[in-house]
Amino acid sequence: MLGLFRTARKTRQRSERAGWLSPQPGGQLLHSPYRQQLIGALWDMCSMSRQAFVDYVQAPIERYAGLVQELPASESHHHAYRGGMLDHGLEVVCYAMRLRRQHLLPPGASPEEQTAVGELWTVAILYAALLHDVAKVLVDIEIHLISGRRWHLWHGPIPEPYRVRYREDRDYHLHETTNLLLVQQILSPKALDWLYSEPRLFGTMMYAVSGVPERGGIISEIVGQADRTSVSKALGGDPNKAFEAPTQSLQRKLADGLRYLVKEKLGINQPGAPLYLTDDALWLVSPRVPRELKAYLLENGVGGIPGDDTRLYDEMQAHGLIEANPQGQSVWPVTIVKDDWSVDLSCLRVPPALIWPSAEERPEPWSGTLTVREKASKKGKNDQAVALSTFIGRVVGNARH
Repeated sequence: MLGLFRTARKTRQRSERAGWLSPQPGGQLLHSPYRQQLIGALWDMCSMSRQAFVDYVQAPIERYAGLVQELPASESHHHAYRGGMLDHGLEVVCYAMRLRRQHLLPPGASPEEQTAVGELWTVAILYAALLHDVAKVLVDIEIHLISGRRWHLWHGPIPEPYRVRYREDRDYHLHETTNLLLVQQILSPKALDWLYSEPRLFGTMMYAVSGVPERGGIISEIVGQADRTSVSKALGGDPNKAFEAPTQSLQRKLADGLRYLVKEKLGINQPGAPLYLTDDALWLVSPRVPRELKAYLLENGVGGIPGDDTRLYDEMQAHGLIEANPQGQSVWPVTIVKDDWSVDLSCLRVPPALIWPSAEERPEPWSGTLTVREKASKKGKNDQAVALSTFIGRVVGNARH
């Protein structure tokens, strides 16, 4: 038996040296000190017998680990490293369990009912946290096997050495509606039977997993907060070696946030889009994109971001994230044209290598023209004035309410 184990390990090491990842049993993937620490924390937070914990918590987590293997949680955002999906899933479960302890569930029920079904609510929240974005490994990536086949995880765990490639045409919200495709591979029939003993709770959990927060209720709230906490903790931890700034530096936070928005959220190279890629630059429509960057970082708990646009531009320019125009200013007046569509805009100019370190990763450049003007046109100034007026009105309106 020991000889077989050594042979399997040597085979896996050879495959990995050749750039292929070898699938491993879920239990083995969970043996790292960090993951064992997280599972130990779960045991401390779950008030159930050891056998119930093994059957209803540890077993689903092992099946989850066996399914997601060493896949990353995202391409360039949080947990964007080998094994990141598993780490993120465990972290969200642990944070959700901590938050669950702050609530008496089900909401509004008598103390007797809360005692009777409280453990079932705990398990439902745990499952929703574990499954909250599991379908990213279905719809965001392509899994290529060493035999030359493509593999989809609805057929089961990865059967042989594999490589991963992110889909350029991925829909960043599709995983929410497809999470349920993998539920039966992770939750046992016995676990589903137990959940369905309370049909309303079963429905609430399924809505939460499907990304329908208005029906997922308190479970969606807890899982959403746990997810944001895990993301916030990991923000700045991108292992991409192109980012050499210290993890906690403002430069690193801005660069990581900008990469995420460009690659995973904002549209590019379409009339009216906030981003345009030319052969030598990525153009960010100002002030829209910088304000989205600030909002994203603040939402994820990142402090120290300048509130004033001019100060933010100065910081980005000082750190080499954006390039100054010939007058030494951050904002470039440009005219963008395609066929019979044209617009005058103010943009920030970003080196493409900041977002895509390799030229092969970059999307096709803008098929129209983008011309730098000598100064902002009257139309462009009016457009910016209207945008600023709208923004101030929104802020004042929010403050009044």
